[in-house]
Formats: sequence, C-alpha cells, structure tokens
Amino acid sequence: MKLNFYFLLFFIFSVVSFSSCNKSLYTNSEDENEQIALHKIKDLVGEKGQVFVFNLKDSNSREKIKSNSLPDSIRTMTFDEFKKTFIEIERDTVIYQLTQVMDSLQFESQTVKSFSVKSNDEEDGPRTAGLYRFEYLPFQNGNSSLFANLNISFTTNKDGSINGTPSIYFTGINLFTWQPQQISQISFNPSTYTSTFTITGTTVFGIQFSGGLTIGWTSSQTFNVKINMDEFEKNTVTISEQN
Repeated sequence: MKLNFYFLLFFIFSVVSFSSCNKSLYTNSEDENEQIALHKIKDLVGEKGQVFVFNLKDSNSREKIKSNSLPDSIRTMTFDEFKKTFIEIERDTVIYQLTQVMDSLQFESQTVKSFSVKSNDEEDGPRTAGLYRFEYLPFQNGNSSLFANLNISFTTNKDGSINGTPSIYFTGINLFTWQPQQISQISFNPSTYTSTFTITGTTVFGIQFSGGLTIGWTSSQTFNVKINMDEFEKNTVTISEQN
C-alpha cells in the first residue's frame, strides 16, 4: 500500500513535469510569436521595404504603416511563397514581353472616333490609333513567382504617341496589392513611334504564419515601360522592373 502511494506520487510528479516542459518548449506568447515572425521576414528582406504586423494593437516591437488591417482584395501567402516572390523581385532586372489581348477595333463602343485611321499604303507607319491592352501571363511564360498577370492599357494618337495616362495593374491570383503613385513624363520618338516612361507604386504582401499571425511587407516598385507602336514591331510593349 505504501509502495503504491509512492508510485502514485511519482506518476503525478512526472505528468506535471512533462506538461510544464512541453509548455515551456512549444508555447510562445503572442509577443514572442510576433518577434519570431518579424525576424524571419527581416532575415530575408534585410533593409528592403517595411515589415509590420496586421490586425494587432500598437507595439514597440513592430514597424507600422498607416493602414493596419489586411485589405479584402488581397490573399495571404505562405512564407515560402513570399520568399520565392521576393527573390524574383530582387533580381537585377525582370523583363516582361507583353502580348496584346485587346484593341479598340474589337470593341466598337470603345473606339476613339476622333482619331483617323492612316491610309493603307506600303510605307512604314504607326499602328491604328485607339485603345490597347497588353498582358504578361507568367504561367505561360515559365515564370509564376509573381502569382499574377501584369497588364498595361493605354490610348494612342494617330502618330503613335500616347494619349492620356497609361495604366499598369495586376489580375489573376492576386496575392498582393499594387497602388500606382506617380508616372514620369512620357518621352516620344516620332521617327520610331516609341514612347518611354516609368511608373512607380507601392506593393503590399500578406504573409501567413501558424496561429493566424499575419505579417505584412510593403515596398516601392518602379516599372520602366517602352511602347513601340510601329506596325511591324512584334514586341510592342516591353516592361522592365527596376529595383
């Protein structure tokens, strides 16, 4: 009976000790989990961009941006997905050769009627004036790291120059938000019908960790754009991503 009593005490002590050990090894506080996740992101991105925590109250342990809630339009990605995307972003230059998917002649209601169509002669000249949209399909071009299709739309004049302000946007599996901020002055070469300019904006990524913790990363991105409206040019739109 005495032996059984000591055995029972030993069993209880063992269970309590094991439980306590598990708690100290595998359970972190909210602040500790936050710090671990932040350090993991910062080890990858270094000084590039800004790292912050979504949906938590103010804390001295995190950097903040004006909006501290995850936009409804963005899906969270895993850390491995973000790592793949960041490595792609950090490449010296990323070149996108875009494919035309729409012009104003396909949509009569969108045709710019004030522009005259050039005569059909044998001389080289610009493509027909109007509204154009070009798209880069990463999954068809062997590069799926950005998880989205890069698009640009613009309207041209009869001499091939850009009319108004071109628009860059993303479609598809959009795992980040992109907000254009400014566009440079458009430089046009009438002898080659080529326009060049840059568009700068901000991207925001949401990275999901275990336990529902979401870390954000935001960075400025600049796209260098060249649009060649020569009627015989195959690569009409080329966009390079500048770090």
